[in-house]
Amino acid sequence: MKPSRHAPLLALLLLTLACGPVMGSEEFIHPWKSVAITADGTPETGNIRVEGELSEQAYTSFRIHAFGREESLGKADLEKLKGYPLASIEVTSEPGYEAIGGYTVHARLKRTRYDDSQKLKTTVLVISLQKKGPLTAMQMPEGNPS
Repeated sequence: MKPSRHAPLLALLLLTLACGPVMGSEEFIHPWKSVAITADGTPETGNIRVEGELSEQAYTSFRIHAFGREESLGKADLEKLKGYPLASIEVTSEPGYEAIGGYTVHARLKRTRYDDSQKLKTTVLVISLQKKGPLTAMQMPEGNPS
């Protein structure tokens, strides 16, 4: 017996009916509005606390508490943080050089996005509090995403 030329179409129709409706849900990511990170410090830094707050897409505050004091970024430095997600914050510290401020606590923020040529690009912004200095925000040079 020769198969009908409609056999593939009939098989597809039966398969579709047998599967029934397929349902799925869409997951929504809820962007963070604020974060407070508490980390064990060293004898030099004491306990470390990093706090940040967003309103819409702009940072309204960013603070680091270390060395027994708390420092906040000013408005100009807060603008540098635009586009960096709160969830990307990583807290580190280093002994540093005494002549240029000594022990330092860093909060690193990373963002990954496509550039104008549609290539994926990661940029890093580091907010640093020196034991003997102010709180600063600095964009890392390209090619240095760590």
